[in-house]
Amino acid sequence: KPHGVGTGLGLWICREIVEELGGEIRVLSTLGEGTEITVVLPVASGGLIHVSSLPPEPNSGMAFVGNLRRILVVEDEPALRELLAETLGEHADVTTASSGLEARELLEHDPEFDAILCDVMMPGMSGADLHEWVDRTVPALARRMIFMTGASHSAGVREFLARVDNERLDKPFRVRDVERVLDRVIDSSLRVHA
Repeated sequence: KPHGVGTGLGLWICREIVEELGGEIRVLSTLGEGTEITVVLPVASGGLIHVSSLPPEPNSGMAFVGNLRRILVVEDEPALRELLAETLGEHADVTTASSGLEARELLEHDPEFDAILCDVMMPGMSGADLHEWVDRTVPALARRMIFMTGASHSAGVREFLARVDNERLDKPFRVRDVERVLDRVIDSSLRVHA
């Protein structure tokens, strides 16, 4: 890709999938010559895999209080949005939006989310613009916005993140990191309201 086009998340997403399967991905790259990518996966043990219909064990990712947590994922990169929806959807009720404007429309009709995972830089309405709107309309929810960014080098992004007191995830991140941050944000909100 030309310089400055794309976020470089494709290989990161592949690595996440391969590592979740117990494998590894190796990259050997020589400038001007090319890149060799090797994916190593463990040998299947054979036999049938039985999927339990029982609820997950208490320490299997995000902790729960009462009903499923409701998470809104606002991300303009389709692959990352889908990955987060799929992995978090195992333990939460996940709604996705591909832009800040789409998220605002969703929130106008249903602001009852436990947390919002939001990309900072998006075309149209940025994560900062969405946060400003949420802060005016549902201030408690604005404090439960978690910002994802691959552009923390940008002065505008740095300034925004320094101004708000919200959690942030720097891309690339691991799904485990997302779950930990969600636990902190939602659990601290529950303690404040208890």
